[in-house]
Amino acid sequence: MLAKSRSDYMAVWLGTYLMAIPVWLFWPSGSHGLSGVVFALVGYLTVIGFLERRPLVLALSVFSLISYGGFLPGLLPFFSPPGVSWIGHASGFAGGVFAAFAVFREPAKVDRP
Repeated sequence: MLAKSRSDYMAVWLGTYLMAIPVWLFWPSGSHGLSGVVFALVGYLTVIGFLERRPLVLALSVFSLISYGGFLPGLLPFFSPPGVSWIGHASGFAGGVFAAFAVFREPAKVDRP
């Protein structure tokens, strides 16, 4: 991800924190750990390839979805083991998706005469 740009990397961190603040403030039990960041990175990598539609980025999106898709059920409360913060995972994933949409720009179209 850093090979693409530092601003995208920072957008994922910012999206993760923005989505996690309501969880930290309003969720009845504490939610902590870096697993939300991992879910944010997976969320970003999964979505950005489908937005950009470039072959290499799309291949990385599919690869991340295949590699980490097995723990995506951890986004749902009934699939998470007791004591695991599914809401932290879900907010992290949402932050990554939010970051992908925030940094995505349509490629410039070239008008031909």
